[in-house]
Amino acid sequence: MKLKSTLYIGLLLAGLGLSSCEKLIEIDAPTNELPSDVIFKSEGTAKSALAGAYTAVTTSSAFNVNFTQFNAMAAGEIDFVGSTVFQDFMQNTYDPVVTTRMSGLWSEVYAAIYRFNSVIEGLKDNAAIPAASVQQMTGEARVMRAYCYFHLINMFGAVPLINTTDVNITSTLPRVPATEIYTWMASELEEAKDQVGETYQSNNNVNSRSQVNRSAAKALLARVYLYSGNYALAEQYATEVIAKTDLYSLLPKEQLANVFLKDAKEAILQMGPAVATTNGYTVEGSTFLPTTTSTVANYELTSYLLSAFEAGDARRTAWVKESNLSGKQTFQPYKFRNFNQATAVSLTRTELPMLLRLAEQYLIRAEARFRSNNTTGAREDLNVIRRRAGLNDVATTANIEEAILKERQIEFFCELGDRWYSIKRMGKADTIMGALRPNTWHSYAQLYPIPQGARDTNPFLTQNDGYR
Repeated sequence: MKLKSTLYIGLLLAGLGLSSCEKLIEIDAPTNELPSDVIFKSEGTAKSALAGAYTAVTTSSAFNVNFTQFNAMAAGEIDFVGSTVFQDFMQNTYDPVVTTRMSGLWSEVYAAIYRFNSVIEGLKDNAAIPAASVQQMTGEARVMRAYCYFHLINMFGAVPLINTTDVNITSTLPRVPATEIYTWMASELEEAKDQVGETYQSNNNVNSRSQVNRSAAKALLARVYLYSGNYALAEQYATEVIAKTDLYSLLPKEQLANVFLKDAKEAILQMGPAVATTNGYTVEGSTFLPTTTSTVANYELTSYLLSAFEAGDARRTAWVKESNLSGKQTFQPYKFRNFNQATAVSLTRTELPMLLRLAEQYLIRAEARFRSNNTTGAREDLNVIRRRAGLNDVATTANIEEAILKERQIEFFCELGDRWYSIKRMGKADTIMGALRPNTWHSYAQLYPIPQGARDTNPFLTQNDGYR
């Protein structure tokens, strides 16, 4: 009980500003009542708890850089050249003990899940808060919890499905097959989409597209249904999001550099600023880009990725930075152009990490249509993305499945693991990675190992095949 009480205090502190912390100190909890109960007896403090849960995502290394960084290295999109520190990801030779960064991927995502669980529990059957607010906040927490599980199962496969904060239950939960978690996610999202509003809410300086709305729930549903093979519903929900032209539109070719700006018309869901509300740069930008005083670049896009761009692709110009440092030409991801606050100010750009964006909905629908034998419709969606990039329509003789995978590779390179997840989901990982890394690739490396530390604390956690 002490752990649960302490967590709620931490959630509230994360969601409140400094001036509000004094108000928290002034709360005198009754001797027979936990601080968590006090928090969820007020709409304001309940919203602060939800803001704190969002903050657990925003400030997490897993979400703000490692989903992109580690999965991009695993998929052969980017290399770390500063030292050999990431060789295990760049060669797909990760180990449950030696690859200590696995523990962060695992624990930080579960920490966020715990916080969203706590909000859902605190709001359940809560008559002290207006019903409309309870419904909205609960729906947001459920969507974000499902988003967390999406990444977990695509990195680790079967994982424990935790929907409670009771450590007496969670500490010994076994792994649940990914197929079952997809089913659970779909059910959760189907209900959550009707709990959240069409418009973006405002909550403790988390506003606009940094908070879940109905389209975000539907966009994630479209992705979940695609990954689980329900192509009819994947197409349906992608279509519903695309149809929300009052909120969303693809930016034209000339504005590709602005796709990742705060509140861009293509953004369906973004993360709030990780440092402060005035922060205009992202952790990805500060990680991947060389600074104005750099002599070397620590990260380089691979020749394998660069060779995949077609001549004349505007994304190559807008989203790839060429660096010439100490006489060496290298290339870095340039979707986020700010590497610190000074560059954000000088470039007059406010950038935010992107969780869901409109272009994906076109590619989800293209694949769903292709799987449903609607080749014409699939071509139409592919051509929307290609024309936006300044390219010709997909060739009439093209293999549509390969064309879809190719567009995903270019559109979503170094973006939250999309390439890594896609080649595995589409059954291409062994062929692609075997050719790319013939000396180190093993099929079992499609799933990361369950961190040994997690297995040490939970005897019911089994290990993925191929690992010790």
